[in-house]
Amino acid sequence: MSGKNRNQPRWIVGEDPFAERDEIGFLVHNREPGFIACWTFGAPPVKPDHIAFIDDDQDDAIHLFDIRWLDPEPGGAGFTTLMNEAVKALDQWLENNSEPLDQHQH
Repeated sequence: MSGKNRNQPRWIVGEDPFAERDEIGFLVHNREPGFIACWTFGAPPVKPDHIAFIDDDQDDAIHLFDIRWLDPEPGGAGFTTLMNEAVKALDQWLENNSEPLDQHQH
């Protein structure tokens, strides 16, 4: 994918600021193979085109779905490795952005 800048972050996690519900987050892999995906805990609240990867090693399963590939999709072990890295990026983002329940607002 042309135009990628190594000074930009490898992973970007965010949400749609105009969404009425915040159950679906977005994940961008900003290096090759680039992709944009939706993610949520548990089953997606909307019917996805397809579930790409489920990580259920912890209490809440992370579902990655509706991936839009910006580069050719890796196959086999390359796909699994990338999805495991994606889950680690989400786990780190959640750890960095979690707040005590008594301060949580929606």
